[in-house]
Amino acid sequence: MENNINRNINAKLLVSAFFWGGSSIAAKILMQYASPPISTFARFGGAAVVLFLIVRIPAGKVKISLNEHIKLAVLGLVGVSLCYYFYFRGLEISSTFNAALFEATTPLLTFLIALICRKENFNKLQFIGLLVAYFGVMVIAAQGNMRNIIDMKFNFGDLLLLASTVCFAVYNILCKEFTTKLSATLETFYIFAYGTIGLLPWLIMSIRESMKIDLILNVYSIGCIAFLAIGSSAIAYLFFNQGIEKIGASKASECINLVPVIAIILTLIVLRDIPQTYQIVGAIIILLGVYISKKSK
Repeated sequence: MENNINRNINAKLLVSAFFWGGSSIAAKILMQYASPPISTFARFGGAAVVLFLIVRIPAGKVKISLNEHIKLAVLGLVGVSLCYYFYFRGLEISSTFNAALFEATTPLLTFLIALICRKENFNKLQFIGLLVAYFGVMVIAAQGNMRNIIDMKFNFGDLLLLASTVCFAVYNILCKEFTTKLSATLETFYIFAYGTIGLLPWLIMSIRESMKIDLILNVYSIGCIAFLAIGSSAIAYLFFNQGIEKIGASKASECINLVPVIAIILTLIVLRDIPQTYQIVGAIIILLGVYISKKSK
């Protein structure tokens, strides 16, 4: 019986990893038919609606304090509004290959921020892994030109993607600090809802500048929005939360290691985006850093 439960949870975690791995590809395709603000708003606005239908909040039966609302609003602004503002802006300029690799460094960056905030004990191997991985990031952001590294000349899109990973790392730290009495599903709904509200100024400014809604509805754009909102957001987060409840956060989080691998494979198959030599070199260095960090456990 227990083996069946574990197999079921592992299968759900693989589904989460697949949707998260495919999110950058779906976003890149969607931005051929919609502007970054509309793409981002559609993803999380759609996800909030889906989660609202799932949780079916009974009127007056769920009491949420003002303090809890503030915590959820901060998580939404950091983990959704800011994080995905930088992510979609960066993805517009950079590549899905780079986005996938930078995502792999999020746990290491989370460790560094926790270390600075004295929420984590110093771990020599993890710190070495962090330095190695971010050297690989610099190689990619500088497009393999060592002179660019010395002169601090980096691809602006990659810098935006890095800002996105910083926001998500901060979000991870805050998630541990901002505890509430709500279920994980209800928390996620409110985080997505507040995050979507936080995206409104970007969306409104974009519409005012172009004087139109930059969205072409066709089978590709609708399919990508559904993939991002239902798959990469609602289903992936629900399955991941169930994994945490059944086997713990540490084991459930191991599925995240598959995300960049899945993203790179899907990039090659779907977009036929062949990586440059410097991207391959940077990828090897980043994955080596992640491996060194994992050895510490």
